[in-house]
Amino acid sequence: MSKPRTLMLAAVVVAVPQAGIAADGPQPGLWKVTTITSTGGAKQQDSHTSCLTPEMAKNPEKEFARSPQATKDCKQSHKISGSTLSWQMECSGQYAMTGTGTMTFDSPQHYTGTFKMSVAAGPRPMDIVTTMEGQRVGECQK
Repeated sequence: MSKPRTLMLAAVVVAVPQAGIAADGPQPGLWKVTTITSTGGAKQQDSHTSCLTPEMAKNPEKEFARSPQATKDCKQSHKISGSTLSWQMECSGQYAMTGTGTMTFDSPQHYTGTFKMSVAAGPRPMDIVTTMEGQRVGECQK
């Protein structure tokens, strides 16, 4: 897998289980996250589970900001409006990229979202679109 695509997937994996706001907030617990990533006509589906702790549920925008690929060359911002979390990112340097995303909770136990990114990969940019869905499936393992 290419470095830009790995960075993008890392951003989605970290962001997905932690982001989103509903009237009562996302419910802590074990979440199943499914993503479908499209680039250049190819699609890749991934599914995994992740634990959302009570601390993460209280402040998801803080959790989202700790993305593992964040470097001095990347800037991120996010906004919460009702049950939707939206964000923008921009990275410069060797793997220059820009991206926007939204996640909407339709209940404290379910969300959907989209992440769009453009990576400066050689002579022409690579556009990547990831759709995501998260569903709370139970309690976290202790």
